[in-house]
Amino acid sequence: MNSGAPEKNGNRSRGSQPRRSAVGACPLCASSVSSEFFRVPDRLHNTPGVFSYRRCGSCRTVFQDPRVIPEDLWLCYPDRYYTHEDTSSLDHTTVGHLLRAKEADASAHGYREQIRRAVIAAVRGERPAGFWSRIGNILAQNRRLRERAFFDRGPDEFLMRLPQSPKALDIGCGAGTNLILLQRVGWESEGVEWDSTAADVARRRSQRPVHVGDFRNVDLPANSYGLILMSHVIEHIDDPVGTLRRVQELLAPGGSVLIRYPNPQSLGAKVFKSFWYPWEVPRHLVIPAMGALTKAARTVGLKPMECETTAVGASHFFALSRSLKAGRTVDEYDPKITTRDVFARLLEHTLILFGLDVGEEIRITLRKADGSCRLHSRPN
Repeated sequence: MNSGAPEKNGNRSRGSQPRRSAVGACPLCASSVSSEFFRVPDRLHNTPGVFSYRRCGSCRTVFQDPRVIPEDLWLCYPDRYYTHEDTSSLDHTTVGHLLRAKEADASAHGYREQIRRAVIAAVRGERPAGFWSRIGNILAQNRRLRERAFFDRGPDEFLMRLPQSPKALDIGCGAGTNLILLQRVGWESEGVEWDSTAADVARRRSQRPVHVGDFRNVDLPANSYGLILMSHVIEHIDDPVGTLRRVQELLAPGGSVLIRYPNPQSLGAKVFKSFWYPWEVPRHLVIPAMGALTKAARTVGLKPMECETTAVGASHFFALSRSLKAGRTVDEYDPKITTRDVFARLLEHTLILFGLDVGEEIRITLRKADGSCRLHSRPN
């Protein structure tokens, strides 16, 4: 969710049409060559107006132009935006019970615990000598084994790889679920959230610090975070390059940022065109092409480590897009997934296996350090 949206402006009222201003150049590559991609109303939350999106002729980024001005962005969001809903039973108390139970079980199996610790050491870049270290280095090449070593407390992308910088920041933390997951794998997590109500929920559930406001302006310590998470945030922000620059300032040396956002070149976008659900008109301001974002990252000192598209959630997005196209009410929590939607996910999965970047979501890991770029797609 957008951590860059402003607080409500007292001079405007809910239901007013948001004001807009011309953009002209591509927000990623600054090219002035673009073409109109689509013009549509807000089909989800009925923000007044029709909104125009263009596609850059150079880097293929899709962006809103004219764009809603920052002071009126709040008019585009309903009072209870779905990404801020507390729909998970997970909280800090539950986390404590889970960790104690799993760790007690592990202590009863000496050799398994040796292997687990060896894999964790490999994940964290520790290189002790000996037999177990060699075993750990081999097993740590497998994503599933890495997650198992941390008791499946969180996804591989959340695992702590920089123990000397144990702080993690979730930008646009919503109701705080990822703050809890980050805690589970050992991070000292904290969040930033522009919506004060959602921030209160996140703070209560996670028992972690949550700052309120635009993370670009919130007073946060520079060079401090081993991991920064931006899950479906960057597409809500009008200045992605400036956002990357701010992230680079906040990361500790060797720290990484994980960015997830909709893929404007996905199979779903090609099939449903302007009815593709993840366009999220008019709340999504800039949807970068994958190559455009990684190129911009290099200019601010962030090196791409992993760049992929994924078919995870494709059936969900296809079902929502079908509802939009049919003019039906969209239920973000419980879309009616059909056999057709499952088949579409399998097709997308197959195309990714053949090397096409057509997954519904882009996932990019950038590091504030030297490193090689492994560009690939993950089918699931």
